[in-house]
Order: sequence, then structure tokens, then C-alpha cells
Amino acid sequence: MLIGCGGSALPSFGEPQGSVLGESELEGGDLIGYRRLTRDDFRGTAPGDGRHVDRVGAETFAVVKHDPGLRISALRSPGSSNLVGKIENLRFRAWMDRSRSWWNPKQGSLPAAYVLEHEQIHFALVELEARAMNAEGKALMNRSFEAKDSKKLEAEVDEAIGELMEEGMERLLEINRDFDEDTSGRYEPAKQKDWLRRVERALSAQK
Repeated sequence: MLIGCGGSALPSFGEPQGSVLGESELEGGDLIGYRRLTRDDFRGTAPGDGRHVDRVGAETFAVVKHDPGLRISALRSPGSSNLVGKIENLRFRAWMDRSRSWWNPKQGSLPAAYVLEHEQIHFALVELEARAMNAEGKALMNRSFEAKDSKKLEAEVDEAIGELMEEGMERLLEINRDFDEDTSGRYEPAKQKDWLRRVERALSAQK
């Protein structure tokens, strides 16, 4: 699952965007786990057709994806030909793809420190969602799935994980949109500091 977050006053080109991707679409990326960002972490080229680049300070390409090793354990149901399966090793993490994250070299009126702090908060929101999805993933790993064969069992599991990811993406889009509406495309240091304190408190509480 990815969400690309950039700064603007939320015209169509500046709204947070998200979609569920296949693993192959992340191949060749320059991924880093959640940490404090620096200017050097933005190594990508200008997004889209370039018509609005002067109105965007930066764009963060952040991803929530599960670790390798996800598997389904399955046994025959007693007294039945059906398979009963459980999900194992489901863990989500937040990543930033530095090769697709972009920093506008022609910064406008917004201070660079403000833009960097803005993108840090976007990344923090993705990290918080990954942690929330891990809590939901634990509940999913306690759930049993039953189907007539392994292919149908796998389809049921894929659907359940897909629903979890879609719901997480919707939450991410909503909170990132709220954040941008408060702070993007203009200089709102007090509001942005409030958001920074909010995400830092939430990260500390979930350690």
C-alpha cells in the first residue's frame, strides 16, 4: 500500500494520493524505514508533467507494506474435507522511497525547514498507520479461514488482508488531507508544530 504525500493548498494536483500496489511496482526503489528525514532523502525527479512544480515544496512517496515471510498454515478440518487455515508472520512497516520522493529546488516563500518538517509529519502519519495495521493484523492472525481447497483458502486470506489495507489507506488519505488543509501551501508554523507534537506523542505512546 502506498500513499504519496506532497505540499500544496490542495488543488487537485496537491491532494494526497493513494492506491494498493503490487510488490513488483516497488522493485528498484530506494527504501528507508521510518526515521528523521534530511534534505538528501529526496532524490526523485519532479512529479507528473511538471506544470505545477513551482507550487509544490516537496513530495514524499511513502509505503506501508508487509514484511517477507507471510504464510498460511492449513490443516484438514476434523470430520470434513475442508481446509482450515491461519495467517502467520503478518507485520506491516512504513517505508519512504527516496527514488520517488522529490524536493523542489526552486523553493518559494516557505522556509526549507518548514517544508522538511511538513514531509516528516507525512512520513510519521504513515508510520502510525503501519502500527495501527499491525494491531489489526494480530486480530487477523487469530482468525481461522475455511475453504474447500488451498486456492480458495488463499483467495479468502488475500481478500481479508486486502480489506485491511484498503481501510488503512482510506484512513491515511483522510488524516493526510486534514493535515494538508491545515498547513499546506502557506506558512502556518503554529498549526504545523501542533501536528508535530501530536504525531510525536502518538509515536512515543505506541513504542
